[in-house]
Amino acid sequence: MVPIRSVLCFFVCLSCGLFSTSILRAEECNLGPLNGASEANESDQVEQAEIDPLREKAKLAIEISKRRYLDGNLHTPWQILHGMLALRGDYEIKIQGEKSSALEWMQKGQTYDQKPWVKKSPYGGHFHTYTQPYHFEGHPNQFLAILTMSDLPAETEFIAWENRKPVPVTIQQMVEHAKMVVNDREEQTWTLWALSKYLPSDAEWINKDGESWGIERLVLKQARANLNKAACGGTHGLFALSHARKHHLAVEGNDLTGVWIEADQTIKKHINIARALQYSDGAFSCGYFAYQDYKKNFAERLSPTGHTLEFLMMAVDDEELSKNWIRKGVEHVANDLIDNKRNSIDCGPLYHALSGLVIFMERTEPKPVIVEEVVAELIPLIAPKPEIKTAWLPLVAPKPENIIRQASLPETGTAAE
Repeated sequence: MVPIRSVLCFFVCLSCGLFSTSILRAEECNLGPLNGASEANESDQVEQAEIDPLREKAKLAIEISKRRYLDGNLHTPWQILHGMLALRGDYEIKIQGEKSSALEWMQKGQTYDQKPWVKKSPYGGHFHTYTQPYHFEGHPNQFLAILTMSDLPAETEFIAWENRKPVPVTIQQMVEHAKMVVNDREEQTWTLWALSKYLPSDAEWINKDGESWGIERLVLKQARANLNKAACGGTHGLFALSHARKHHLAVEGNDLTGVWIEADQTIKKHINIARALQYSDGAFSCGYFAYQDYKKNFAERLSPTGHTLEFLMMAVDDEELSKNWIRKGVEHVANDLIDNKRNSIDCGPLYHALSGLVIFMERTEPKPVIVEEVVAELIPLIAPKPEIKTAWLPLVAPKPENIIRQASLPETGTAAE
């Protein structure tokens, strides 16, 4: 008689992609042309900028990676939230074999391992905290931080369970909870990431222990953090710092003062290190910011390269974004995801790499230009014979507003990233 646990492990492995060839082929049969790739513009009043081959390659990598579906009944909250990180509100998972919106499904009061995804607290509410690696949050407020990339309104509700009764918990209540429980004993990378989205950059408050906290204290703590001891080479901390700086600059303009100067220096220092340690094929160092190292194995290489790219996509300015070293880094990650589409990969590395590509696509989205408006601007008010010059359409980079684990269920051992 086959033990029930062995049978369960078999189906878990099958779902997660350890037997990836048959699953991927099944999904690939649905891969037609990329959405909009061969379609003409709906309106001939709009002209688009010249197609960027790198954007097309990144788009292909994203579309292929979307086909690595997770199963809501098998995979963990930690795994599914990583999918949300990259694909935001568009992220889909399988529920009883059918594709469903991951966000809408999450909001309905899900449980995992007989534990609720979301819990009420005296200060509001929060996602379930750490229980074991790769199940729930690996760090305080990690899931709330991840959801900021979906640009959810503060009033967005999730169902929690209290005394076996469903009760709503809003993003705003999670923010209030995060403010109350912040402390110096735990890593606060994801707290900074989350709160910098929903609070002004000069926000201050008193936590449950009577301590004075604020966004700037979190910024200073992160700017001075020891990256050698941080998860994933410190890339998450640098991403959170860059995310906070972005929101600060959006309100305050280009003037940086106080702790924001130190944050800016930390960010720029590590941008330069990433470039100095980059390989000629575009791969970023597998030693992150500590030393140069290259891995021939795709699974070992994607994690450091993808995490570093994600940080850079949030950190570099528009001028740097167009430079060759950045574009080579984007191309390397895109090629890795395309060339290894049949290989299984942990969801952490996959979705952080994919997140980097998604941010790249957001920041390099060409702005449509209305032909009639361009012509009107170019014609002088008094010109019997106006000379109409060709309007070169700029590649405007809007500021961002804001894997699957095709491998097995979470392994026990080290803490989740």
